[in-house]
Amino acid sequence: MKTIGVKLNSIAAAQKAALLILFILLAAFSAHASYADDVDSVTREALVDSFVKAACLEEGIGGGALSGFIDADNVGEKYKKSMETAVSMGLLKGSLTDEGAKLMASEKVSRLEALVLLSRFLPESSKSEVEASITNAPSWASEALNSLPEYVFDPNTGRNSSDLKGYISSSELLRYSEILASAWACLGTLSHEGYTLEKAVVLSRHNIRSPLSWSGSVLDRLTPYSWHEWSSNPGELSLRGGILETQMGQYFRKWLEDEGLFPENYIPEGDAVRIYSNSKQRTIATANYFSSGLLPAAGISVEHHGEFDSMDPVFLPGLGFCTDSYSEAVINEIESSFSKSIEELSDNYKLLSEVVDLENSEAYKNGEAEAFKQGDMEVTLEEGKEPAMTGSLKTACSLADALVLQYYEESDPLKASFNTPLTLEEWKDISDIKDVYVNVLYTAPSLSVNLAHPLLQEIRSELAEEERSFSFLCGHDSNVSSALSALKVEDYSLPGAIERNTSIGCKVVFSLWKAPDGEEYLSTDLVYQTSWQLHDMPLLSLENPPAIYHLSFSGLSQNEDGLYASSEFMESLDSAISEYDELKIRYR
Repeated sequence: MKTIGVKLNSIAAAQKAALLILFILLAAFSAHASYADDVDSVTREALVDSFVKAACLEEGIGGGALSGFIDADNVGEKYKKSMETAVSMGLLKGSLTDEGAKLMASEKVSRLEALVLLSRFLPESSKSEVEASITNAPSWASEALNSLPEYVFDPNTGRNSSDLKGYISSSELLRYSEILASAWACLGTLSHEGYTLEKAVVLSRHNIRSPLSWSGSVLDRLTPYSWHEWSSNPGELSLRGGILETQMGQYFRKWLEDEGLFPENYIPEGDAVRIYSNSKQRTIATANYFSSGLLPAAGISVEHHGEFDSMDPVFLPGLGFCTDSYSEAVINEIESSFSKSIEELSDNYKLLSEVVDLENSEAYKNGEAEAFKQGDMEVTLEEGKEPAMTGSLKTACSLADALVLQYYEESDPLKASFNTPLTLEEWKDISDIKDVYVNVLYTAPSLSVNLAHPLLQEIRSELAEEERSFSFLCGHDSNVSSALSALKVEDYSLPGAIERNTSIGCKVVFSLWKAPDGEEYLSTDLVYQTSWQLHDMPLLSLENPPAIYHLSFSGLSQNEDGLYASSEFMESLDSAISEYDELKIRYR
Protein backbone atom coordinates (compact mmCIF):
# COMPACT_ATOMS: atom_id res chain seq x y z
CA MET A 1 0.00 0.00 0.00
CA LYS A 2 2.87 2.38 0.83
CA THR A 3 4.49 1.82 -2.57
CA ILE A 4 1.24 2.57 -4.36
CA GLY A 5 0.88 5.74 -2.32
CA VAL A 6 4.33 6.87 -3.36
CA LYS A 7 3.50 6.28 -7.02
CA LEU A 8 0.24 8.19 -6.77
CA ASN A 9 1.88 11.06 -4.94
CA SER A 10 4.41 11.36 -7.72
CA ILE A 11 1.77 11.85 -10.41
CA ALA A 12 1.39 15.38 -11.69
CA ALA A 13 -1.78 17.33 -10.85
CA ALA A 14 -3.10 17.04 -14.39
CA GLN A 15 -2.65 13.28 -14.32
CA LYS A 16 -4.48 13.11 -10.99
CA ALA A 17 -7.36 15.03 -12.49
CA ALA A 18 -7.45 12.71 -15.47
CA LEU A 19 -7.54 9.68 -13.19
CA LEU A 20 -10.34 11.23 -11.13
CA ILE A 21 -12.37 11.87 -14.28
CA LEU A 22 -11.72 8.29 -15.41
CA PHE A 23 -12.96 6.89 -12.08
CA ILE A 24 -16.07 9.11 -12.29
CA LEU A 25 -16.75 7.94 -15.84
CA LEU A 26 -16.31 4.29 -14.84
CA ALA A 27 -18.70 4.75 -11.94
CA ALA A 28 -21.19 6.51 -14.20
CA PHE A 29 -20.87 3.78 -16.80
CA SER A 30 -21.44 1.15 -14.14
CA ALA A 31 -24.54 2.98 -12.91
CA HIS A 32 -25.77 3.41 -16.49
CA ALA A 33 -25.20 -0.27 -17.22
CA SER A 34 -27.20 -1.19 -14.15
CA TYR A 35 -29.96 1.21 -15.19
CA ALA A 36 -29.92 -0.19 -18.73
CA ASP A 37 -30.25 -3.72 -17.39
CA ASP A 38 -33.20 -2.58 -15.31
CA VAL A 39 -34.87 -0.89 -18.30
CA ASP A 40 -34.20 -3.92 -20.50
CA SER A 41 -35.70 -6.38 -18.03
CA VAL A 42 -39.01 -8.02 -18.89
CA THR A 43 -42.29 -8.00 -16.96
CA ARG A 44 -44.32 -11.14 -16.30
CA GLU A 45 -47.25 -9.96 -18.45
CA ALA A 46 -44.93 -9.12 -21.38
CA LEU A 47 -43.28 -12.55 -21.17
CA VAL A 48 -46.60 -14.40 -21.02
CA ASP A 49 -47.93 -12.35 -23.95
CA SER A 50 -44.85 -13.18 -26.03
CA PHE A 51 -45.09 -16.90 -25.19
CA VAL A 52 -48.83 -17.10 -25.96
CA LYS A 53 -48.27 -15.49 -29.36
CA ALA A 54 -45.17 -17.59 -30.11
CA ALA A 55 -47.09 -20.81 -29.41
CA CYS A 56 -49.99 -19.51 -31.59
CA LEU A 57 -52.47 -20.04 -28.76
CA GLU A 58 -55.90 -18.53 -29.11
CA GLU A 59 -55.94 -15.30 -27.13
CA GLY A 60 -58.78 -14.52 -24.75
CA ILE A 61 -60.01 -18.07 -24.15
CA GLY A 62 -61.17 -18.53 -20.58
CA GLY A 63 -62.59 -15.02 -20.23
CA GLY A 64 -62.83 -14.15 -16.55
CA ALA A 65 -59.93 -16.45 -15.67
CA LEU A 66 -58.16 -13.58 -13.90
CA SER A 67 -61.02 -12.93 -11.46
CA GLY A 68 -59.49 -15.21 -8.83
CA PHE A 69 -56.46 -12.93 -8.42
CA ILE A 70 -56.65 -9.89 -6.18
CA ASP A 71 -54.38 -7.82 -8.45
CA ALA A 72 -56.14 -8.70 -11.72
CA ASP A 73 -57.00 -5.03 -12.30
CA ASN A 74 -53.28 -4.26 -12.55
CA VAL A 75 -52.86 -6.33 -15.74
CA GLY A 76 -52.19 -4.07 -18.72
CA GLU A 77 -55.04 -3.92 -21.22
CA LYS A 78 -52.78 -5.03 -24.11
CA TYR A 79 -51.77 -8.15 -22.14
CA LYS A 80 -55.14 -9.12 -20.65
CA LYS A 81 -56.21 -11.65 -23.30
CA SER A 82 -52.87 -13.44 -23.28
CA MET A 83 -52.87 -13.59 -19.48
CA GLU A 84 -56.40 -15.02 -19.51
CA THR A 85 -55.33 -17.70 -21.97
CA ALA A 86 -52.27 -18.68 -19.94
CA VAL A 87 -54.21 -18.87 -16.66
CA SER A 88 -57.15 -20.80 -18.13
CA MET A 89 -54.77 -23.38 -19.67
CA GLY A 90 -52.86 -23.84 -16.42
CA LEU A 91 -49.67 -22.37 -17.88
CA LEU A 92 -49.60 -19.44 -15.46
CA LYS A 93 -50.48 -20.13 -11.84
CA GLY A 94 -49.63 -16.93 -9.98
CA SER A 95 -48.36 -16.70 -6.41
CA LEU A 96 -50.18 -17.32 -3.14
CA THR A 97 -49.57 -14.56 -0.57
CA ASP A 98 -51.06 -13.76 2.83
CA GLU A 99 -53.39 -11.32 1.07
CA GLY A 100 -54.51 -13.85 -1.54
CA ALA A 101 -53.51 -15.11 -5.01
CA LYS A 102 -51.54 -12.59 -7.06
CA LEU A 103 -50.40 -12.39 -10.68
CA MET A 104 -47.83 -9.63 -10.08
CA ALA A 105 -48.10 -8.93 -13.80
CA SER A 106 -45.94 -5.81 -13.87
CA GLU A 107 -43.04 -7.25 -11.85
CA LYS A 108 -39.76 -8.25 -13.48
CA VAL A 109 -39.24 -11.92 -14.27
CA SER A 110 -36.22 -13.93 -13.21
CA ARG A 111 -34.48 -16.26 -15.61
CA LEU A 112 -35.59 -19.15 -13.41
CA GLU A 113 -39.28 -18.31 -13.76
CA ALA A 114 -38.92 -17.63 -17.50
CA LEU A 115 -37.41 -21.08 -18.05
CA VAL A 116 -40.09 -22.80 -15.97
CA LEU A 117 -42.80 -21.03 -17.98
CA LEU A 118 -41.02 -21.93 -21.21
CA SER A 119 -41.10 -25.62 -20.24
CA ARG A 120 -44.88 -25.38 -19.72
CA PHE A 121 -45.45 -23.80 -23.13
CA LEU A 122 -43.26 -26.22 -25.12
CA PRO A 123 -44.88 -29.21 -26.88
CA GLU A 124 -44.14 -32.55 -25.22
CA SER A 125 -42.24 -33.79 -28.28
CA SER A 126 -39.65 -31.04 -27.78
CA LYS A 127 -38.91 -31.83 -24.18
CA SER A 128 -35.81 -33.59 -22.91
CA GLU A 129 -35.23 -36.35 -20.39
CA VAL A 130 -32.04 -35.76 -18.44
CA GLU A 131 -30.76 -37.08 -15.16
CA ALA A 132 -28.59 -34.12 -14.20
CA SER A 133 -30.08 -31.39 -12.03
CA ILE A 134 -29.41 -27.70 -12.51
CA THR A 135 -27.12 -26.08 -9.99
CA ASN A 136 -28.92 -23.96 -7.38
CA ALA A 137 -32.37 -24.73 -8.77
CA PRO A 138 -35.14 -24.97 -6.14
CA SER A 139 -36.88 -28.34 -5.89
CA TRP A 140 -40.20 -27.01 -7.24
CA ALA A 141 -38.50 -25.96 -10.50
CA SER A 142 -36.09 -28.87 -11.09
CA GLU A 143 -38.46 -31.11 -13.03
CA ALA A 144 -39.48 -28.29 -15.40
CA LEU A 145 -35.89 -27.15 -15.95
CA ASN A 146 -34.63 -30.66 -16.62
CA SER A 147 -37.33 -31.14 -19.24
CA LEU A 148 -35.89 -28.32 -21.35
CA PRO A 149 -33.80 -29.33 -24.38
CA GLU A 150 -30.11 -28.55 -24.15
CA TYR A 151 -30.19 -25.90 -26.87
CA VAL A 152 -32.32 -23.63 -24.68
CA PHE A 153 -29.34 -22.95 -22.44
CA ASP A 154 -26.30 -20.84 -23.14
CA PRO A 155 -24.05 -23.00 -25.36
CA ASN A 156 -20.96 -21.59 -23.66
CA THR A 157 -22.01 -22.49 -20.12
CA GLY A 158 -24.44 -25.38 -20.54
CA ARG A 159 -27.33 -26.57 -18.41
CA ASN A 160 -25.69 -26.50 -15.00
CA SER A 161 -24.04 -23.12 -15.16
CA SER A 162 -27.03 -20.91 -15.92
CA ASP A 163 -27.46 -17.83 -13.77
CA LEU A 164 -31.06 -18.40 -12.72
CA LYS A 165 -31.27 -15.51 -10.26
CA GLY A 166 -30.83 -12.63 -12.69
CA TYR A 167 -33.70 -10.98 -14.51
CA ILE A 168 -34.43 -12.07 -18.05
CA SER A 169 -33.48 -9.50 -20.71
CA SER A 170 -35.35 -8.56 -23.86
CA SER A 171 -32.77 -10.44 -25.95
CA GLU A 172 -33.28 -13.59 -23.92
CA LEU A 173 -37.05 -13.25 -24.21
CA LEU A 174 -36.72 -12.93 -27.98
CA ARG A 175 -34.59 -16.08 -28.15
CA TYR A 176 -36.92 -18.08 -25.88
CA SER A 177 -39.89 -16.93 -27.97
CA GLU A 178 -38.09 -17.97 -31.15
CA ILE A 179 -37.35 -21.41 -29.67
CA LEU A 180 -40.96 -21.81 -28.57
CA ALA A 181 -42.38 -20.72 -31.93
CA SER A 182 -39.95 -23.03 -33.74
CA ALA A 183 -40.89 -26.01 -31.57
CA TRP A 184 -44.57 -25.69 -32.46
CA ALA A 185 -43.89 -24.87 -36.14
CA CYS A 186 -41.63 -27.90 -36.71
CA LEU A 187 -44.20 -30.58 -35.89
CA GLY A 188 -45.27 -31.09 -39.52
CA THR A 189 -44.02 -33.64 -42.04
CA LEU A 190 -43.59 -33.91 -45.80
CA SER A 191 -44.25 -37.64 -45.70
CA HIS A 192 -47.57 -39.47 -46.11
CA GLU A 193 -47.75 -42.93 -44.61
CA GLY A 194 -49.19 -45.55 -46.94
CA TYR A 195 -48.34 -43.60 -50.10
CA THR A 196 -45.31 -43.92 -52.40
CA LEU A 197 -43.44 -40.77 -53.40
CA GLU A 198 -43.07 -40.53 -57.18
CA LYS A 199 -41.59 -37.06 -57.69
CA ALA A 200 -41.16 -33.63 -56.17
CA VAL A 201 -41.04 -30.17 -57.73
CA VAL A 202 -39.68 -27.43 -55.48
CA LEU A 203 -40.15 -23.68 -56.03
CA SER A 204 -37.66 -21.93 -53.76
CA ARG A 205 -36.93 -18.42 -52.63
CA HIS A 206 -33.22 -17.64 -52.33
CA ASN A 207 -31.71 -17.68 -48.85
CA ILE A 208 -30.29 -14.76 -46.82
CA ARG A 209 -28.85 -12.01 -49.01
CA SER A 210 -27.34 -8.63 -48.21
CA PRO A 211 -29.65 -5.61 -48.63
CA LEU A 212 -30.02 -3.98 -52.04
CA SER A 213 -27.92 -1.01 -50.97
CA TRP A 214 -24.36 0.20 -50.70
CA SER A 215 -22.32 2.75 -48.78
CA GLY A 216 -23.77 6.20 -49.38
CA SER A 217 -27.07 4.86 -50.74
CA VAL A 218 -30.49 6.21 -49.76
CA LEU A 219 -30.77 3.39 -47.23
CA ASP A 220 -27.65 4.70 -45.50
CA ARG A 221 -29.11 8.21 -45.40
CA LEU A 222 -32.41 7.06 -43.84
CA THR A 223 -30.82 6.30 -40.46
CA PRO A 224 -27.98 7.82 -38.41
CA TYR A 225 -26.89 4.28 -37.46
CA SER A 226 -24.41 2.05 -39.27
CA TRP A 227 -25.80 -1.06 -40.92
CA HIS A 228 -24.35 -4.52 -40.42
CA GLU A 229 -21.12 -5.19 -42.32
CA TRP A 230 -22.14 -7.93 -44.69
CA SER A 231 -20.11 -10.87 -45.94
CA SER A 232 -21.33 -10.29 -49.50
CA ASN A 233 -21.88 -7.49 -51.99
CA PRO A 234 -25.29 -5.75 -52.14
CA GLY A 235 -28.01 -8.15 -53.21
CA GLU A 236 -25.80 -11.24 -53.09
CA LEU A 237 -26.16 -14.38 -50.98
CA SER A 238 -24.42 -14.13 -47.61
CA LEU A 239 -22.14 -16.80 -46.16
CA ARG A 240 -24.79 -17.59 -43.53
CA GLY A 241 -27.33 -17.95 -46.32
CA GLY A 242 -25.07 -20.47 -48.04
CA ILE A 243 -24.68 -22.57 -44.89
CA LEU A 244 -28.41 -22.53 -44.21
CA GLU A 245 -29.22 -23.53 -47.77
CA THR A 246 -26.76 -26.43 -47.66
CA GLN A 247 -28.53 -27.66 -44.52
CA MET A 248 -31.86 -27.48 -46.34
CA GLY A 249 -30.40 -29.52 -49.19
CA GLN A 250 -29.19 -32.11 -46.69
CA TYR A 251 -32.65 -32.31 -45.12
CA PHE A 252 -34.27 -32.91 -48.52
CA ARG A 253 -31.63 -35.54 -49.28
CA LYS A 254 -32.53 -37.48 -46.14
CA TRP A 255 -36.26 -37.15 -46.83
CA LEU A 256 -35.93 -38.36 -50.43
CA GLU A 257 -33.74 -41.27 -49.32
CA ASP A 258 -36.17 -42.18 -46.56
CA GLU A 259 -39.04 -42.19 -49.08
CA GLY A 260 -37.04 -44.38 -51.48
CA LEU A 261 -36.97 -41.83 -54.30
CA PHE A 262 -33.17 -41.39 -54.01
CA PRO A 263 -30.64 -44.11 -53.15
CA GLU A 264 -27.80 -43.15 -50.83
CA ASN A 265 -25.07 -41.09 -52.52
CA TYR A 266 -27.34 -40.73 -55.54
CA ILE A 267 -25.75 -39.72 -58.83
CA PRO A 268 -28.65 -38.99 -61.19
CA GLU A 269 -28.55 -40.05 -64.82
CA GLY A 270 -30.12 -38.32 -67.79
CA ASP A 271 -32.86 -35.84 -66.90
CA ALA A 272 -33.86 -37.37 -63.57
CA VAL A 273 -32.89 -34.25 -61.59
CA ARG A 274 -33.05 -30.63 -62.65
CA ILE A 275 -31.59 -27.71 -60.69
CA TYR A 276 -32.70 -24.48 -62.41
CA SER A 277 -32.38 -20.92 -61.09
CA ASN A 278 -32.84 -17.33 -62.08
CA SER A 279 -29.61 -15.73 -63.32
CA LYS A 280 -29.11 -13.42 -60.31
CA GLN A 281 -26.09 -14.18 -58.14
CA ARG A 282 -28.20 -14.91 -55.04
CA THR A 283 -30.40 -17.44 -56.83
CA ILE A 284 -27.53 -19.23 -58.60
CA ALA A 285 -25.59 -19.40 -55.33
CA THR A 286 -28.65 -20.65 -53.43
CA ALA A 287 -29.21 -23.40 -56.02
CA ASN A 288 -25.55 -24.43 -55.86
CA TYR A 289 -25.54 -24.63 -52.05
CA PHE A 290 -28.83 -26.56 -52.04
CA SER A 291 -27.48 -28.94 -54.69
CA SER A 292 -24.30 -29.57 -52.69
CA GLY A 293 -26.40 -30.64 -49.71
CA LEU A 294 -28.87 -32.62 -51.81
CA LEU A 295 -26.41 -34.45 -54.07
CA PRO A 296 -22.95 -34.11 -52.49
CA ALA A 297 -21.39 -36.83 -54.65
CA ALA A 298 -22.97 -35.82 -57.96
CA GLY A 299 -21.44 -32.42 -58.76
CA ILE A 300 -24.56 -31.48 -60.68
CA SER A 301 -24.55 -28.20 -62.59
CA VAL A 302 -27.03 -25.42 -61.95
CA GLU A 303 -28.97 -24.45 -65.05
CA HIS A 304 -29.48 -20.73 -65.63
CA HIS A 305 -30.09 -18.75 -68.79
CA GLY A 306 -29.00 -15.42 -70.12
CA GLU A 307 -26.38 -13.01 -68.87
CA PHE A 308 -25.10 -13.44 -65.32
CA ASP A 309 -26.92 -11.34 -62.70
CA SER A 310 -29.79 -10.62 -65.09
CA MET A 311 -33.45 -11.71 -64.87
CA ASP A 312 -34.48 -14.90 -66.65
CA PRO A 313 -37.95 -14.35 -68.25
CA VAL A 314 -39.26 -17.42 -66.39
CA PHE A 315 -38.43 -15.80 -63.03
CA LEU A 316 -39.07 -12.18 -63.99
CA PRO A 317 -42.44 -11.23 -62.47
CA GLY A 318 -43.05 -8.91 -65.37
CA LEU A 319 -46.28 -8.09 -67.16
CA GLY A 320 -46.72 -10.21 -70.28
CA PHE A 321 -49.29 -7.72 -71.48
CA CYS A 322 -50.70 -4.43 -70.18
CA THR A 323 -53.44 -2.21 -71.59
CA ASP A 324 -55.08 0.88 -70.10
CA SER A 325 -58.26 -1.04 -69.25
CA TYR A 326 -56.27 -3.87 -67.67
CA SER A 327 -54.16 -1.43 -65.65
CA GLU A 328 -57.29 0.31 -64.36
CA ALA A 329 -58.85 -3.02 -63.36
CA VAL A 330 -55.70 -4.10 -61.48
CA ILE A 331 -55.41 -0.78 -59.62
CA ASN A 332 -59.03 -1.19 -58.53
CA GLU A 333 -58.26 -4.74 -57.35
CA ILE A 334 -55.27 -3.49 -55.35
CA GLU A 335 -57.36 -0.78 -53.71
CA SER A 336 -60.21 -3.14 -52.81
CA SER A 337 -57.90 -5.92 -51.61
CA PHE A 338 -55.22 -4.01 -49.72
CA SER A 339 -56.48 -0.56 -48.69
CA LYS A 340 -57.30 -1.84 -45.21
CA SER A 341 -53.90 -3.56 -44.84
CA ILE A 342 -52.13 -0.36 -45.83
CA GLU A 343 -54.23 1.78 -43.46
CA GLU A 344 -53.37 -0.57 -40.59
CA LEU A 345 -49.64 0.06 -41.04
CA SER A 346 -49.64 3.33 -39.05
CA ASP A 347 -48.30 1.71 -35.88
CA ASN A 348 -45.84 -0.35 -37.93
CA TYR A 349 -44.51 2.84 -39.54
CA LYS A 350 -44.14 4.44 -36.11
CA LEU A 351 -42.20 1.46 -34.76
CA LEU A 352 -39.93 1.34 -37.82
CA SER A 353 -39.25 5.09 -37.60
CA GLU A 354 -38.28 4.78 -33.93
CA VAL A 355 -35.99 1.81 -34.51
CA VAL A 356 -34.03 3.47 -37.34
CA ASP A 357 -34.34 6.93 -35.73
CA LEU A 358 -35.64 8.36 -39.00
CA GLU A 359 -36.01 11.94 -37.73
CA ASN A 360 -32.29 12.16 -36.95
CA SER A 361 -31.24 10.74 -40.31
CA GLU A 362 -29.43 12.73 -42.97
CA ALA A 363 -32.23 12.20 -45.48
CA TYR A 364 -34.90 13.47 -43.07
CA LYS A 365 -32.91 16.55 -42.04
CA ASN A 366 -32.14 17.63 -45.61
CA GLY A 367 -35.71 17.08 -46.78
CA GLU A 368 -34.92 14.07 -48.94
CA ALA A 369 -37.26 11.95 -46.78
CA GLU A 370 -40.25 12.70 -44.58
CA ALA A 371 -42.38 10.88 -42.04
CA PHE A 372 -44.27 7.88 -43.40
CA LYS A 373 -47.90 8.64 -44.20
CA GLN A 374 -51.00 7.14 -45.73
CA GLY A 375 -52.43 7.98 -49.13
CA ASP A 376 -49.24 8.71 -51.08
CA MET A 377 -48.82 5.29 -52.73
CA GLU A 378 -48.76 5.11 -56.52
CA VAL A 379 -48.49 1.85 -58.46
CA THR A 380 -47.29 1.87 -62.07
CA LEU A 381 -47.88 -0.99 -64.51
CA GLU A 382 -45.94 -1.31 -67.76
CA GLU A 383 -45.75 -4.19 -70.21
CA GLY A 384 -42.57 -6.25 -69.93
CA LYS A 385 -41.67 -4.81 -66.53
CA GLU A 386 -42.32 -5.58 -62.90
CA PRO A 387 -45.00 -3.52 -61.16
CA ALA A 388 -43.46 -0.42 -59.59
CA MET A 389 -44.42 1.68 -56.58
CA THR A 390 -43.63 5.10 -55.14
CA GLY A 391 -44.57 6.59 -51.78
CA SER A 392 -44.19 5.85 -48.08
CA LEU A 393 -44.85 2.11 -48.38
CA LYS A 394 -42.02 1.76 -50.90
CA THR A 395 -39.53 3.67 -48.73
CA ALA A 396 -40.63 1.90 -45.55
CA CYS A 397 -40.34 -1.46 -47.31
CA SER A 398 -36.69 -0.75 -48.20
CA LEU A 399 -35.93 -0.04 -44.56
CA ALA A 400 -37.97 -2.97 -43.24
CA ASP A 401 -36.32 -5.33 -45.72
CA ALA A 402 -32.85 -4.24 -44.63
CA LEU A 403 -33.76 -4.56 -40.93
CA VAL A 404 -35.26 -8.02 -41.39
CA LEU A 405 -32.16 -9.19 -43.24
CA GLN A 406 -30.00 -7.68 -40.50
CA TYR A 407 -32.12 -9.57 -37.93
CA TYR A 408 -31.38 -12.84 -39.75
CA GLU A 409 -27.67 -12.18 -40.15
CA GLU A 410 -26.71 -10.47 -36.88
CA SER A 411 -26.25 -12.82 -33.91
CA ASP A 412 -26.98 -10.06 -31.37
CA PRO A 413 -30.68 -9.06 -31.68
CA LEU A 414 -30.04 -5.71 -29.99
CA LYS A 415 -27.44 -4.82 -32.62
CA ALA A 416 -29.87 -5.93 -35.31
CA SER A 417 -32.43 -3.41 -34.03
CA PHE A 418 -29.92 -0.63 -33.35
CA ASN A 419 -30.17 -1.27 -29.58
CA THR A 420 -33.97 -1.01 -29.45
CA PRO A 421 -35.32 -4.03 -27.52
CA LEU A 422 -37.91 -5.75 -29.73
CA THR A 423 -40.14 -8.74 -29.11
CA LEU A 424 -40.78 -11.41 -31.72
CA GLU A 425 -44.18 -9.81 -32.42
CA GLU A 426 -42.55 -6.42 -32.97
CA TRP A 427 -40.16 -7.97 -35.48
CA LYS A 428 -43.23 -9.36 -37.23
CA ASP A 429 -44.76 -5.87 -37.18
CA ILE A 430 -41.70 -4.52 -38.98
CA SER A 431 -41.75 -7.38 -41.46
CA ASP A 432 -45.46 -6.80 -42.08
CA ILE A 433 -44.54 -3.62 -43.95
CA LYS A 434 -42.52 -5.62 -46.43
CA ASP A 435 -45.20 -8.32 -46.62
CA VAL A 436 -47.90 -5.77 -47.50
CA TYR A 437 -45.62 -4.25 -50.15
CA VAL A 438 -45.09 -7.67 -51.79
CA ASN A 439 -48.79 -8.48 -51.62
CA VAL A 440 -49.75 -5.18 -53.23
CA LEU A 441 -47.36 -5.57 -56.16
CA TYR A 442 -47.64 -9.30 -56.83
CA THR A 443 -50.79 -10.95 -55.45
CA ALA A 444 -53.86 -9.08 -56.71
CA PRO A 445 -55.85 -11.79 -58.58
CA SER A 446 -55.67 -10.42 -62.14
CA LEU A 447 -52.08 -9.31 -61.56
CA SER A 448 -50.65 -12.57 -60.20
CA VAL A 449 -51.97 -14.62 -63.15
CA ASN A 450 -50.14 -12.26 -65.51
CA LEU A 451 -46.88 -12.10 -63.54
CA ALA A 452 -46.60 -15.82 -62.75
CA HIS A 453 -47.63 -17.11 -66.18
CA PRO A 454 -44.17 -18.28 -67.42
CA LEU A 455 -43.33 -19.81 -64.04
CA LEU A 456 -46.65 -21.68 -63.80
CA GLN A 457 -45.97 -23.13 -67.24
CA GLU A 458 -42.53 -24.27 -66.01
CA ILE A 459 -44.01 -25.92 -62.91
CA ARG A 460 -46.66 -27.60 -65.05
CA SER A 461 -43.98 -28.93 -67.40
CA GLU A 462 -41.86 -30.27 -64.52
CA LEU A 463 -44.82 -32.08 -62.93
CA ALA A 464 -45.66 -33.70 -66.27
CA GLU A 465 -42.08 -34.65 -67.24
CA GLU A 466 -42.01 -38.44 -66.92
CA GLU A 467 -38.21 -38.76 -66.75
CA ARG A 468 -37.93 -36.24 -63.93
CA SER A 469 -37.98 -37.35 -60.29
CA PHE A 470 -36.86 -34.09 -58.67
CA SER A 471 -36.89 -30.44 -59.80
CA PHE A 472 -35.58 -27.40 -57.98
CA LEU A 473 -36.58 -23.96 -59.31
CA CYS A 474 -34.93 -21.07 -57.47
CA GLY A 475 -36.29 -17.54 -57.66
CA HIS A 476 -37.58 -14.82 -55.36
CA ASP A 477 -40.37 -14.00 -52.89
CA SER A 478 -42.21 -12.30 -55.77
CA ASN A 479 -42.20 -15.63 -57.64
CA VAL A 480 -43.53 -17.61 -54.69
CA SER A 481 -46.17 -14.97 -53.86
CA SER A 482 -47.47 -14.50 -57.40
CA ALA A 483 -47.52 -18.26 -58.20
CA LEU A 484 -49.43 -19.18 -55.03
CA SER A 485 -51.85 -16.30 -55.53
CA ALA A 486 -52.50 -17.35 -59.14
CA LEU A 487 -53.28 -20.85 -57.85
CA LYS A 488 -55.74 -19.28 -55.36
CA VAL A 489 -53.99 -20.29 -52.17
CA GLU A 490 -56.08 -19.74 -49.05
CA ASP A 491 -54.88 -17.17 -46.52
CA TYR A 492 -52.10 -18.39 -44.25
CA SER A 493 -49.50 -17.12 -41.82
CA LEU A 494 -46.32 -19.10 -41.21
CA PRO A 495 -45.79 -20.00 -37.52
CA GLY A 496 -42.27 -19.52 -36.21
CA ALA A 497 -41.37 -16.97 -38.90
CA ILE A 498 -41.41 -13.18 -38.88
CA GLU A 499 -42.19 -13.10 -42.62
CA ARG A 500 -45.73 -14.40 -42.61
CA ASN A 501 -46.05 -15.69 -46.21
CA THR A 502 -42.68 -16.13 -47.91
CA SER A 503 -39.99 -16.55 -45.29
CA ILE A 504 -36.39 -16.24 -46.48
CA GLY A 505 -35.23 -19.45 -48.18
CA CYS A 506 -38.74 -20.94 -48.15
CA LYS A 507 -39.70 -23.73 -50.54
CA VAL A 508 -43.07 -24.63 -52.02
CA VAL A 509 -42.96 -28.41 -52.42
CA PHE A 510 -45.30 -30.00 -54.96
CA SER A 511 -44.96 -33.73 -54.17
CA LEU A 512 -46.66 -36.46 -56.20
CA TRP A 513 -47.77 -39.62 -54.36
CA LYS A 514 -49.25 -42.97 -55.44
CA ALA A 515 -51.85 -44.65 -53.26
CA PRO A 516 -52.03 -48.46 -52.84
CA ASP A 517 -54.93 -48.52 -55.31
CA GLY A 518 -52.77 -46.84 -57.96
CA GLU A 519 -54.44 -43.41 -57.76
CA GLU A 520 -52.11 -40.39 -57.79
CA TYR A 521 -52.34 -37.54 -55.31
CA LEU A 522 -50.51 -34.28 -54.85
CA SER A 523 -49.45 -32.50 -51.68
CA THR A 524 -48.42 -28.85 -51.58
CA ASP A 525 -46.38 -27.74 -48.58
CA LEU A 526 -44.28 -24.74 -47.62
CA VAL A 527 -40.94 -25.71 -46.05
CA TYR A 528 -38.88 -23.04 -44.28
CA GLN A 529 -36.37 -22.44 -41.53
CA THR A 530 -37.86 -20.75 -38.47
CA SER A 531 -36.36 -17.56 -37.09
CA TRP A 532 -34.61 -19.60 -34.37
CA GLN A 533 -33.20 -22.01 -36.96
CA LEU A 534 -31.96 -19.08 -39.05
CA HIS A 535 -30.17 -17.68 -36.00
CA ASP A 536 -28.81 -20.81 -34.29
CA MET A 537 -28.34 -22.90 -37.46
CA PRO A 538 -28.97 -26.32 -35.86
CA LEU A 539 -28.33 -29.31 -38.11
CA LEU A 540 -31.53 -30.31 -39.90
CA SER A 541 -32.61 -33.94 -40.11
CA LEU A 542 -35.75 -36.05 -40.20
CA GLU A 543 -35.67 -35.94 -36.39
CA ASN A 544 -34.98 -32.19 -36.32
CA PRO A 545 -36.80 -30.91 -39.41
CA PRO A 546 -37.41 -27.40 -40.67
CA ALA A 547 -40.94 -26.02 -40.34
CA ILE A 548 -43.50 -27.54 -42.72
CA TYR A 549 -46.81 -25.81 -43.41
CA HIS A 550 -49.51 -27.54 -45.47
CA LEU A 551 -51.09 -25.20 -48.03
CA SER A 552 -54.76 -25.23 -49.00
CA PHE A 553 -56.32 -23.88 -52.20
CA SER A 554 -59.77 -22.48 -52.88
CA GLY A 555 -61.99 -24.74 -54.94
CA LEU A 556 -59.95 -27.90 -54.30
CA SER A 557 -60.95 -30.61 -51.83
CA GLN A 558 -58.48 -32.76 -49.90
CA ASN A 559 -58.85 -36.40 -48.96
CA GLU A 560 -58.65 -37.63 -45.36
CA ASP A 561 -54.83 -37.51 -45.57
CA GLY A 562 -54.73 -33.90 -46.71
CA LEU A 563 -53.89 -34.77 -50.34
CA TYR A 564 -55.38 -33.46 -53.59
CA ALA A 565 -56.33 -35.75 -56.44
CA SER A 566 -53.51 -35.18 -58.92
CA SER A 567 -55.90 -34.78 -61.86
CA GLU A 568 -57.88 -32.08 -60.03
CA PHE A 569 -54.78 -30.16 -59.01
CA MET A 570 -53.43 -30.26 -62.58
CA GLU A 571 -56.77 -28.97 -63.84
CA SER A 572 -56.48 -26.09 -61.37
CA LEU A 573 -52.94 -25.39 -62.56
CA ASP A 574 -54.07 -25.48 -66.20
CA SER A 575 -56.91 -23.10 -65.35
CA ALA A 576 -54.48 -20.58 -63.81
CA ILE A 577 -52.31 -20.80 -66.92
CA SER A 578 -55.22 -20.38 -69.35
CA GLU A 579 -56.61 -17.47 -67.33
CA TYR A 580 -53.71 -15.41 -68.67
CA ASP A 581 -55.04 -15.75 -72.25
CA GLU A 582 -58.56 -14.99 -71.06
CA LEU A 583 -57.33 -11.73 -69.47
CA LYS A 584 -55.59 -10.74 -72.70
CA ILE A 585 -58.87 -11.18 -74.59
CA ARG A 586 -60.91 -9.37 -71.91
CA TYR A 587 -58.61 -6.35 -71.74
CA ARG A 588 -57.26 -6.10 -75.29
